[in-house]
Amino acid sequence: MNILLVDTATYIPGYSYWVNGKELFRRILKGEKNADMIIPGIVDDFKVHHCDLRQISHFSLANGPGSFTGLRVGSAIAKGICLSTGADLVQVNSLDILANSYSESKEGDILIALIPSNSKTNEYYCGRYKVVNGDTVLESDYFISKPENLNRKNEETLIFQNDEDVCFDSQMRLTLRMIEENKFTKITNSEPFYMKEFEPIKNKIIK
Repeated sequence: MNILLVDTATYIPGYSYWVNGKELFRRILKGEKNADMIIPGIVDDFKVHHCDLRQISHFSLANGPGSFTGLRVGSAIAKGICLSTGADLVQVNSLDILANSYSESKEGDILIALIPSNSKTNEYYCGRYKVVNGDTVLESDYFISKPENLNRKNEETLIFQNDEDVCFDSQMRLTLRMIEENKFTKITNSEPFYMKEFEPIKNKIIK
């Protein structure tokens, strides 16, 4: 399998390409404004590594929640590449990716993954997980909260999004699991997972 992973949901967008279970290359672009540089970067790296875009068998997209603009960019990239190459689309929840990236968890541990939602209000997108038989399992619906309002117990571990790295190894593991379970998304049904409505800013009339 030739799997292209893309994550534009965070403030450090990037991509990673795996061929037959081995990572061939990855690139991380610092800054949310660089999400629109994903496609030029992918094209360049495919040329440098003598790869053919048409040989992509699966496209894995970190589908949110996260940056509103980044999610829209990622969705457009996924649809464009899947339509042009025939690759299967796998959408992976960004909170699931973050929770599964924690390498120090033990059986029975409770983890709370947090992705920034609104820096002004200190709100986060959240997911509460439990480690069961070695798997990190979502325990409840995703929700939005401030860290101080979580009412967590002492044994619960908070996992904040790292602004210095992208969890491609975790995304790859979840992608392979979803491929095995035949959990693909039709391109026509593909939508970012926003978790909340975004209202457009109204133009102010200056008198």
